[in-house]
Amino acid sequence: MRFPAELRAAVDAVTAEIPHFELARAAAELSVAYRGSNPCTRMDSNTKLGAYLQVRMPATFAAAGRVFNEIAVRFPEWQPRSMLDLGAGPGTAMWAAAEVFPSIQSFTLLEKDAAMCSAGERLAKASSTEAIRQASWRQGDLAQMPRSKTDLIVMSYVLGELTTDAQRAAIESARAHAGDLLVIISPGTPVDFQTVLAARQQLLGAGMHILAPCPHEVECPMASANDWCHFSQRLERSSEHRKLKGAELGYEDEKFSYLIASRTAHEQVSGRIVRHPLKYAGHVKLHLCTGSGLKQSTITKSQRKLYRKARRAEWGDVWSEE
Repeated sequence: MRFPAELRAAVDAVTAEIPHFELARAAAELSVAYRGSNPCTRMDSNTKLGAYLQVRMPATFAAAGRVFNEIAVRFPEWQPRSMLDLGAGPGTAMWAAAEVFPSIQSFTLLEKDAAMCSAGERLAKASSTEAIRQASWRQGDLAQMPRSKTDLIVMSYVLGELTTDAQRAAIESARAHAGDLLVIISPGTPVDFQTVLAARQQLLGAGMHILAPCPHEVECPMASANDWCHFSQRLERSSEHRKLKGAELGYEDEKFSYLIASRTAHEQVSGRIVRHPLKYAGHVKLHLCTGSGLKQSTITKSQRKLYRKARRAEWGDVWSEE
């Protein structure tokens, strides 16, 4: 899912008056922070905010779009009417959700950083989607989240900024007020996966059901193997994005972990591809998470239909050999 052209134009307008060398320096600092175990997204200057909008917003948009598309493919009949975004930043997840779920009529966004709220409201005014333009923005931390039921609640790239106790409290409150689905997205690091894993255990203990990425609700075999469950989404870099990062490639890959929890149980998928498929001449090797644990599957050319399917398969896809 491409970064919306109207959002790209709005971001460029916000950052137009900031000197390029200042944006580049701030972008480098953000990249270092996001590769670490404790990313700081406090927008204490217009320059840092501008760098975030140019290099981090497209990446988190891509990850959120990938997760929302997982829902749309699995449940094409689901038509959410309302969404609450907790730790909304500049409204990234809202823009992605509006692309995937045009049925959403009401967006509420909670963000503690005043600069992020201000930037998010300015960007929203550039949208051709009425629900985005009319979104309700609230400044505050997650302890101040609205207490009304909402079809879809999203916590994207925010849990890692909280203490363990604050994480548990926020997840419980979000669970209590999620009308249908609760979505958690985090950076795809081992540390952040532990946060997602703890959320999974908490939500299962509270009676929620896991829709994705897990094809089961038993103990996580990735954690048992001292591995971490994460995925990758490729995104197109704008020319400004490439300049700020000093990059030659027209794309980058955003690593992320996620969880989709539901109030109601649904049929589990057979398995999920949890590493890049290894595609050779005549066979494809898949590393799968299944209801019976981690599994290696080799699909040969003699299997024809299944082989063609495996050649098209990507990391993160649902997999069935039926």
